[in-house]
Parts: sequence; C-alpha cells; structure tokens
Amino acid sequence: LRVSEGKITCLSIFANEQRVLVGDSRGELTVFELESEQQMVEVIRVTAHKKGVWAAAVSPDGTLIASGGEDKAFRIWELRSANLLKQVEENDSSIRCLEFLDASAVLYCDNNPKKYIFSK
Repeated sequence: LRVSEGKITCLSIFANEQRVLVGDSRGELTVFELESEQQMVEVIRVTAHKKGVWAAAVSPDGTLIASGGEDKAFRIWELRSANLLKQVEENDSSIRCLEFLDASAVLYCDNNPKKYIFSK
C-alpha cells in the first residue's frame, strides 16, 4: 500500500472489510478499496491536515470518515462526496485517537478524552 510521498501513520478498516482508511505524515487521508488479494484502488483522497494525520476512523455505517491530526484539529467528512461536514480546531494538543460511537458522536483524545456530538 502506497500513499503519495508520506508515510502511513494510522488506518481504520471499514466494517465490510473491503475498504481501508489511511492517514499519512503529509496530512492526507485516503480511502482504498480492495479489488483483489494483491490490488487496492484509491477511492478518494482529501488533504485533511496541515501536518500529519495521527488518527482515522470510519462511522459504523461507512458513510462518514474522520481524522485527527498533529495540528490539534479533528475533521469529519461525508465519504461519498468528500464534503467536509465538521471541524473542531480548538484542542489542547495533537489528536492521537478518534472513534465514532455512532453516526452522530465521536470520541477523541487530545490531553483528555472528550465526546463530540454533531448532526449531519
């Protein structure tokens, strides 16, 4: 698996196990789809952060993706359109972990665990 010029820093596997979300050291977030045992195809790529992506998550239904970065922000996108839905930039430090609780809530960590509830 190759991502631009950056190094892979995090990944999350979709529930259907046919796609993977990858964050890299250049701040890009990429979704790849498994075409065969030996080949993955890029589905979508977004510039997610000014610095490295340290956390990536996929919503339980596979329609949303999220990333947390070295730039102290986390962002949520709609997968189909790659539209940025939400961004939260006022965190204490880099976002190192991130997980969807359901389709409208994200748990993330900067220095302390926090819960963020949003609507699409």
